[in-house]
Amino acid sequence: MDLDGTHVWDLFAGSGALGIEALSRGAAHATFVDQARTAISATRANLARLGYGPDRAEVVCADVLRWAHGLDEGPAPEPSHHKVGLVLADPPYAWQAWPALLEGLSKWGPVVLMESSQAPELPPPWQSAKVKRYGGTLVTLARCKVHGQG
Repeated sequence: MDLDGTHVWDLFAGSGALGIEALSRGAAHATFVDQARTAISATRANLARLGYGPDRAEVVCADVLRWAHGLDEGPAPEPSHHKVGLVLADPPYAWQAWPALLEGLSKWGPVVLMESSQAPELPPPWQSAKVKRYGGTLVTLARCKVHGQG
């Protein structure tokens, strides 16, 4: 996937590694969302260490599900704010709320790259585009058909 000029959301950001990798590969901007203060601190430190300022990166401390649905504090996503093209989601492996997250993301129609231990449930209008297993990690690329992406 060509990331040039793309806005990326790194959900369950942790250290921010996935979003930072996207920035290094040409993404125009990345939004990092995590509810753990230690993760937020690590992401901010890593961005600063690499020279990514507010013009390229935004860090949000919020519950990912609530944030994706516009219900949590902090800068909630808005369809007019940065056309998101790719969402990177790497929650704890026991996490089961994929349908609720994808419902919240469907209004933007991004491509979503999900990391999990088992196949996530994809509600309509989401469809799997590619699935690859790496040991105990399953990586699923999904597209939202409502927005003609697929």
